[in-house]
This record gives sequence, structure tokens and C-alpha cells, in this order.
Amino acid sequence: MNWLEQIRNLLPHQLAVEHQPETPRYSRARSKLRHIVNRGTYLGKREQKERTLEIAVWTPPEHGRGTGYYCCFRVYFKDDELLCAVLFASMMEPKNLPASVLLNLLLPLQNQKISMEITMKTLIKKKYPYQAAGRTWIIPEFHLSKLPDGTIAILESEINRIHYAIANEICGNKEGLTKEELEFLCDITQTSFSEIADYLGIHRSTLTKWRTTGQIPKNVMGLVLKKWFWFKLFGQKLGQRKIPIAQLRDEVRFLSFAKAEAIEKNLAEHVEIMQA
Repeated sequence: MNWLEQIRNLLPHQLAVEHQPETPRYSRARSKLRHIVNRGTYLGKREQKERTLEIAVWTPPEHGRGTGYYCCFRVYFKDDELLCAVLFASMMEPKNLPASVLLNLLLPLQNQKISMEITMKTLIKKKYPYQAAGRTWIIPEFHLSKLPDGTIAILESEINRIHYAIANEICGNKEGLTKEELEFLCDITQTSFSEIADYLGIHRSTLTKWRTTGQIPKNVMGLVLKKWFWFKLFGQKLGQRKIPIAQLRDEVRFLSFAKAEAIEKNLAEHVEIMQA
């Protein structure tokens, strides 16, 4: 059975990332979860006791550079039907690393029995410091899920909720885009740098320069990108909503309006940057 293909078909409430202390690697794993699943290559598996196994996956880098990602998923199933999958470890290594070595290098396997049905208990953390887009954000209410084997994970549906809120805040302010913010917006919208270059009508080398310097030019181009990403995330959900002419006079005014509109329509929640 192709377990990775089965994982691709899971709904957001069935796919998760194991919860860990906030680190840049953990942050990247959350934002790249769908890319890892959709573009990954199945490497091998190691079976567990009763209705659970772990599989190794290699995923190429999003933009054609770098070594890509080695990851392990813990898979819970019943009668060959996949119930839930949890990304529990990830690392960057040369592509020729054998799957058996990968499974031994990453986090230890847990051999507890899993019940025939997956029942998750929700754990709520208030004012949780969440790392994403090169910053730490205060999430008013952060939801974790506890699996029957004791694994604490964050569901993809919860990751999406938080990431949409963060993206709305990024797109809705008048500050210039940073490299980390641009990469974050690319991750959650599954947008390549080639698409950005085509949209802006610039050469990819210009984007490479932006990434090297770590800052997108603080001019209309950055605002255009914010508007483009905002519509990618929220445009269809707002449907035929009419926009007051006063809000269309300039990009800064529109983005401020768009941010408030997404929150008012419950498409995104308000989050804040943690102050030093």
C-alpha cells in the first residue's frame, strides 16, 4: 500500500505535526507540511505494534535549491484504512540517506498499542508564543490534540487557522516584507518564486538578491505582493463583496481595509507580534 498517497488524501483534521518546543525547525515543519506531503517521495516504513507504523519521506526543496527535507510520519490505521498521520520528525540531509538510517536517526519510535478508533482530546493554551515568518506571535487561544498513545500534536486545520491569521497581519500592515515573511507567504499559499517573478515581471535573479539581503524593497512592489497574497488567501471567500471607493485610493489604505474585513468576516483572527 502507498501510505504517502493515502496521507495526501487526509483532511486537515486528520493530518498533524507533533508538538515540540518552539524552534525555527519546528516552525518550518508546520509551514511546509502540505508541501512535504504533496511533493514527497516514499522511502520506506517500519511497522509498529497493532495498527500503527512509521514511514520515511524525502521531499525536494520548494525552489530547486538546497538538500530538501527528510521526514518521518507516524501512521494510525484500522483494517488498512488510514485514520490519522502525524509528522513527528524532520531534518535536512543529503538525498542518498537510506530510509532505515533515517528512521534510526530521528526521534525514537513509540510502541504503545493504539485503539481501534482514533479519539483525540483537545488541549487549550492561552496567549501561546508561536514562531512563524521570522517572528514570535501571541496566539490568543492555541489548540493541541492528544492522541491515544500520548502524542501531543497540532492538527493541520489548527495550523491553517493560525497561519491565515498571521498572513492577514503581515499583508495588512504598511511595513516592507522581510525575506522570512515572503517565504512564509509562499509556503502557506504553495507559491513558487518563479510565479512571483512572472507576476511582477522581473528576473528570478532579482528575487535571489532580495533573499540574500533579507529585505524586499520598501516600495509599491512590496505592497503589490502583499495584495496578491492576500487575495490568494481570502479573495474567493469574500465573494462579490463591494469595496468602498475610498479604500481603493492607495495600496496601504486597501490592505488595512482588507485586514479588518478578513477579521470581521471570521476569515482570520487578530494576532499580535510578541514585544521584546
